[in-house]
Amino acid sequence: MKHRFWSVLAAQRPHHPIDNAQYFPINGDKRESFRVICLSVLYNNNTYIKNLDLFRGKSMSNKPKLLDQVRNSLSQRNYANSTDNTYISWIKRFIHYHNKRHPEEMGEKEIGEFLTYLAIERKISPSTQNQALNAIIYLYKYILKIDLGEIKTLRPRGYKHLPTVLTPKETHKILTLLYGENKLMAKLLYGSGLRVSECLKLRIKDLDFEISHIVVRDSKGNKDRMTMLPQSLQDSLKDHLVGVKALHEEDRRNKVEGVYLPHSQLANIPMQAKNGSGSGFFRL
Repeated sequence: MKHRFWSVLAAQRPHHPIDNAQYFPINGDKRESFRVICLSVLYNNNTYIKNLDLFRGKSMSNKPKLLDQVRNSLSQRNYANSTDNTYISWIKRFIHYHNKRHPEEMGEKEIGEFLTYLAIERKISPSTQNQALNAIIYLYKYILKIDLGEIKTLRPRGYKHLPTVLTPKETHKILTLLYGENKLMAKLLYGSGLRVSECLKLRIKDLDFEISHIVVRDSKGNKDRMTMLPQSLQDSLKDHLVGVKALHEEDRRNKVEGVYLPHSQLANIPMQAKNGSGSGFFRL
């Protein structure tokens, strides 16, 4: 029936610029587009047709979805995985807050409303508001190619606070309550200044016991750095390493897949898989 209706309309306007257009399925958001183009054929009003290519048979599926475009763009610019996920999350929240309107239809006014909602209703800190704003600006600047102009008025002012630092006595009390691998990790965090995520991503090859240092790879900003390996922890870490290597050999016998490797280490997968140097130091 729908095909017949389309043919009748095309027959009424034989010289219409879209009379050779291919029929496309009517589902989801395409239903309104079908209605508009039918009215355009009947009333010879081309102003309703915003994208003739869509109705000339060109598939919409060839173009990646908006969030996929954002993720691809972030990857091309070597943003960290955590930044990718954070930006995608904030862009989703921004779109859902405005009832799933396309960002092209919105601008500074809608961005300001979203930031006001975060500040007043959600009680989100200024630093987190800035994070959300950075994600939205990235969307408009690099994906939609829309210049938002001067938006300094939307950027919340941050506040500086003195950090709360544990005393050595308080730290000792906390460490006495921990056991096994968790206690070893906590001591390493305290002694080497690692972030929690950096400690969890440590690999066997990142610890050098001879010169007492740790190589922190793909840290904040995708940068590598070196930090100290406390002498007081070396014996405990070596004992732990024996168990990790035994677990690695057992995994190889059972043909268990290895751990995730960053892009910079993918070329050395065979060697690292063989000697276990790429295995995680803490197998939680």
